Amino acid sequence: MAHTPNESNGFPQAPQGGFNDGAQGAGQAPVAPAANGYGTNPAVAAAPKQHGLSVKLLIASLVLSLIANLVGLMGIDGAVDEAIRQNPEANVNRETFKSSLMVGAIIGLVLGLLINGLFVFFWAKGHGWARIVLTILAAFSLFGLFGTFANFAAMPIPSILSILTAIVFIAGVVIAWNKEITAWLQARKAAKF
Repeated sequence: MAHTPNESNGFPQAPQGGFNDGAQGAGQAPVAPAANGYGTNPAVAAAPKQHGLSVKLLIASLVLSLIANLVGLMGIDGAVDEAIRQNPEANVNRETFKSSLMVGAIIGLVLGLLINGLFVFFWAKGHGWARIVLTILAAFSLFGLFGTFANFAAMPIPSILSILTAIVFIAGVVIAWNKEITAWLQARKAAKF
């Protein structure tokens, strides 16, 4: 029995190529997306070095913020005494004032680190919206420097650490707006769609 080109042992042969022969070409397997979900474009797969530097600076600012706040909490007695001395007409119990100040500072520290850490985490993953939020937070940290300068006399070491924290944070955000990072984010966005 003679076989036709499309038959083998009485059964038709499977078509050559993948299920999407029109887009891939005959005999080629379809290209699967990369594990990161953004295709196989090498420009999309690797973040530029500036992105890593930005993330490292932002993480360093979180660490500096933690250190500055812990040092500030250790010197809270001086801040309480200074506040009472500047406002003698305010009839407050020193220990109550100190306790409420410590609780507020600890809650603010934990919430600030969690929220900022969350945005840094998403920026490290390459989410462009996190860069925008971090930019807004950097603007707020600039305004916060005025309060830091006002408290400089009462708490010089925490103030210096806070100023350093703001500088490192702002530097990380400025680097985040580098042209190469912006191009990388645009390539990621284009690869998604």
